[in-house]
Amino acid sequence: MQRIAALLALVPLVAAHTKLSEPSGPLRPMVGSSDGFCQLSYWDTDMFGHSPCCARKEAGNPSRTVWQRGQSIGQQWKRMNHAAGFIQLSVAKYENSDTMDEYDRNIFHLNCHEQGCQSGEACPELTGTSVCNEPYGGDNSVRPSTCSQSFTVPNWLPDGQYTILWTWFGSGGYGGDKYAGQSDYSQCLDFTVSGGNSVQKKPDNFCPVFKGGDIHTKGNKNQCFYHGNGNRPGQCKNAPCSGSYQGGPPGQFASCLANGGGSSGGGFTAASTTKAPSTTKAPTPTKVPVVNASVKTETSTITKNGKVYKVIKVIHVKPVLAKKKAEWEMCSSANECLSGCCSNVWSSSDGKMKCHPDSACK
Repeated sequence: MQRIAALLALVPLVAAHTKLSEPSGPLRPMVGSSDGFCQLSYWDTDMFGHSPCCARKEAGNPSRTVWQRGQSIGQQWKRMNHAAGFIQLSVAKYENSDTMDEYDRNIFHLNCHEQGCQSGEACPELTGTSVCNEPYGGDNSVRPSTCSQSFTVPNWLPDGQYTILWTWFGSGGYGGDKYAGQSDYSQCLDFTVSGGNSVQKKPDNFCPVFKGGDIHTKGNKNQCFYHGNGNRPGQCKNAPCSGSYQGGPPGQFASCLANGGGSSGGGFTAASTTKAPSTTKAPTPTKVPVVNASVKTETSTITKNGKVYKVIKVIHVKPVLAKKKAEWEMCSSANECLSGCCSNVWSSSDGKMKCHPDSACK
């Protein structure tokens, strides 16, 4: 598994900032930055819609990093006194990487900031097995402060040149205050896709992969800890930001599931392939069967002025639509989801785990 290291430049007494540094030389220079990281929100673009952090594509070199579709790529970064938060990966064709539109449509991976690492103050009583009572504090020499996670190169990327926008958001720890919110940081990585798995069409209902679970969530793989309103980029634009720590999924992931998918838009197609117009007839729309649709009657009698009248009451029964295949199904337990019968996903509407319709438990 190839590895990207997101190393932090150490700033005395102040939390440092995440930046990518490996493989050697893949990173595009940052705009207005002398130390390799960019403190600008993912969605803070200029008047031309340019990405605020990456230099124009002429400064990039995607040919130096070559990956295959389906390849597992490792990330690694230093926690450096920042508690909680998320990491987001979005991709754009290299030729379109100067503007944000394509990044917005192609968010493909999200994970927690504190994965593979631990937090806590360097308390005087801390030993190799003790637990410090300052979970949002700084790092120490006893607990590992190098965080890590992997992502998979999407199968819907045809061979070609691309740029990943790596965004870190929703963390706490600003200016030595562990309860203050931290602004977003971003950086760009140019790369080339060559070979690997067969190219697949990006599903219309595509939602990004979310790898949840951090040191705070106690094994809950459906959420991360984050600060304030920072469950999506751009919420803390001028640090320090107020708020408290809480747990939950990234906002863009929860919204995608709540909307039935599709918020990430369509995928890429191979520009070199030209197909003749299809003559296949459009498929006939499938009607959703209706069950229990009927009209019922109730018969009774009333007596008026000595005469008996027969009264027939017509009751229209509300049709019940049969369950659509595209609907989500509830898992019977969290263990059922984690065991693989149901997809390990999150629904923002009821906060419960749900099955994917194509999962084995159907």
